[in-house]
Amino acid sequence: MEMPFHLKTIPAASLEILRYFGANSITSTHYNDLMRGAGLSEAALQKGLEGLVTERYLEDDDNQTYTLTERGQNSISELASYDAATSDDGASDRSASDESVAEASATSDAGQVVELPFHLRTLPPEALTVMRHMATLPEPNIHYDDLFDQLDLGERTFGKVIRRLVTKGYANMVADQVYALSDRGTLAVQELARYDAAIRQGGVDVGDTSIVADTVTRRLVLVLPSRLVAGQSAKARIGFNAADADNTLPEETDVVVRTSVLNGEPSSAKDHALTLQNDAAHFALDILPGQYTQIRLRVEVFQLWPNPEDITPIGGMYVDADVHADGEPGASQVAYGIDIDLNV
Repeated sequence: MEMPFHLKTIPAASLEILRYFGANSITSTHYNDLMRGAGLSEAALQKGLEGLVTERYLEDDDNQTYTLTERGQNSISELASYDAATSDDGASDRSASDESVAEASATSDAGQVVELPFHLRTLPPEALTVMRHMATLPEPNIHYDDLFDQLDLGERTFGKVIRRLVTKGYANMVADQVYALSDRGTLAVQELARYDAAIRQGGVDVGDTSIVADTVTRRLVLVLPSRLVAGQSAKARIGFNAADADNTLPEETDVVVRTSVLNGEPSSAKDHALTLQNDAAHFALDILPGQYTQIRLRVEVFQLWPNPEDITPIGGMYVDADVHADGEPGASQVAYGIDIDLNV
């Protein structure tokens, strides 16, 4: 049985929190009770709760009480079915973010196979080098120039690697030209450390097992009416522009575009499947602004692979659009866009 796609894209800690709700047959609980009973570190608990609230599995209030939404309750049932099915054959996957495949693995002295997760195999070797180095720094933050001086990388390669790490969510720019590993980057370094240890024990050169995915850049666009009015439906168009001559795909690739609306409808996240070739590919989304002065439309993109368990988050954007109390929606349109790197 395959885990539902929407559950694969939230942090592993979020799944454990949902399991806690299900195991205790509760629909609401306080942060302190979760801290005591969910079996997670404080950092993991906070990350898991953030993912559940953002994706509307939970609602929170000012008193740190978390309540399941209808989506959260349905997801607990889906997760319980998945756990029951996979535990029968010992194949339970307790992590929604586990994107590993059987290739590029190493065997430790104890005979345990340690796999380099798929999401790390899609990064250039230089990106892994940068993350390893950042994990050894005495302070979490480092300036771009200082990091460049400490590594034996060309200027162009280094710049590309830093952009890739930020785009993929492994590093954050915490101030002007100052970078730090993100939570995802910290977890990735831990995965690398386990893999490197197995490589050393097995006497295998880690460089021989890296598989690097080339990328092509496509423009993700979100088109909205120039004027949004509270309580009046509007149509958004979301998708990818046609490829330019330098960024053509050698073959089609499948992506899922996740959309959500804050202060409007649809309030629950919606997933839209697209098969990208080199032509433009878009879909329409009906939105309904609520009685607010502004709505936020969030777009996230996930790339799919032949193995249905492999999903790579590849970027996204959000747009804050003003909402008017009355009048007519704008007849003209406004386009927003961002470059997304597709792995090929």
